[in-house]
Amino acid sequence: MAVLNKIKRALRGEVKLTTAAREALRRSRVSLQQRKERASLDEGEPLRLTQAFARMSADELSEYFRGPRKANLCLVLANSLSGARFNGDAIRFQITCGRLITIATSS
Repeated sequence: MAVLNKIKRALRGEVKLTTAAREALRRSRVSLQQRKERASLDEGEPLRLTQAFARMSADELSEYFRGPRKANLCLVLANSLSGARFNGDAIRFQITCGRLITIATSS
């Protein structure tokens, strides 16, 4: 039903015809890419664990991934900012993330 409403909007002139056509083309390209990606999952080599995880048994892996871990998203983002023009941006970002994590974990 949503697709029909979008077509009606395009025909009424609420959306430019070129915009609707470009969006349809974009969606079909993305859909095709996703289908190819899903089809290729069965092909090629199977995924392999890194050496640290490959040494673990199935029970150890399950325990590791279900257990608590320190969140390091802020550190990853800060490291990506370290290539910024001023390294001070990365430091301020780390400090801000640290404060947010402290507030979130203390509640």
